[in-house]
Amino acid sequence: MQSTLTVHMLKLALLFTFVLATHQAQANEWQSYGKYEANYTYMSSQTHIGTASARLMAAKGELQLHLQARFQHANTSLQPIPASQFQITSLAVDEQKPQQQSLAAIDRLNYAIYTDQATWIIGRQAISLGQSYFFNPLALGSAASVPSLDAEYQRGIDAVSGDIWLDNGNLQLVMALGNDQDSDGANWRGSALLARYTSQWLGNELALQAGKIYGAYQFGAGISGDTNGVSYRLEAATTKPLSDMQLGDSFTNWVAGLGYQANDNLHMEVEYLHNGAANHASFAITRYLKGLSLSSNKAVTAASISYQFVPLVQGQWTEFYALTDDSQLGILALSYNASDNATLALSWQLTQGISNSQYGQLPETVALTFRDYF
Repeated sequence: MQSTLTVHMLKLALLFTFVLATHQAQANEWQSYGKYEANYTYMSSQTHIGTASARLMAAKGELQLHLQARFQHANTSLQPIPASQFQITSLAVDEQKPQQQSLAAIDRLNYAIYTDQATWIIGRQAISLGQSYFFNPLALGSAASVPSLDAEYQRGIDAVSGDIWLDNGNLQLVMALGNDQDSDGANWRGSALLARYTSQWLGNELALQAGKIYGAYQFGAGISGDTNGVSYRLEAATTKPLSDMQLGDSFTNWVAGLGYQANDNLHMEVEYLHNGAANHASFAITRYLKGLSLSSNKAVTAASISYQFVPLVQGQWTEFYALTDDSQLGILALSYNASDNATLALSWQLTQGISNSQYGQLPETVALTFRDYF
């Protein structure tokens, strides 16, 4: 009963804040930017997918608004548009047909309150936790997803967040509304409520994090830093699923990673994931699909190398290797800066492994993407 009341109070707070923000932002001018994107993906002689999208990002005083529109057409059945773990309402209009999809949505809508000691943001916003490059054990939720070549944009979630500056560090508070995959509307199982404290120690950033995440309670910690062009990070989290999720006992995930900036042209990253969520075979797949696990494998490595061949051309190779089921995913990308605001990218996704392995079940694709920023 108390958890349900908390969720309803947060909903009312969000509604009240948006009404207040609209009135207080009237005296400021809108500032906006965005991008257009066109993508063609080839999977096989029978499967082609074309996508056109636009995204507008605007701000007016303390009010921030992001809009997106997308149209997709294929000569085969398309997957349904996925819902976010932490969006209590879609704020979207979409049409889904077997071979055609269209979507118009508000992806971010939030209002910031600034004080001498803190910044509070209320509404649909981006929340970043942790320093990991490929795998994030400290995330609010770890819904199963395929790695994306376009990681420049983070999806908004419905939350109240605060950054409080202390004498010896920083305290971040997050209250996010969400739902589990088995019900509609916000509920306690799908919501998050946590605190994260960060501080500096001998040139390193130390972090402690604890609270309620998607479907579980979590306690985590991390350390990160860099020296002589080499960055390093170690993050770990112990997660205890809620009893009514029926996903077993507590488990611990940890990630260790290194990055190296050799020069202005060459950059490398490598990470190793120990996935304690896959220790129990009976729960491994279910935890992954429910969003409590970063992988269906107990151990996964990932590495990438990017190189700027000439000022306008950059190449990147990214490799994921699941040690448990011996499956691999490789992504080769080549991008060309056609102008100051436009980029043309060609990518090739290669997979290896048996059909029911984590990466072996993914299709091999070739994609051509054009982005124009404004």
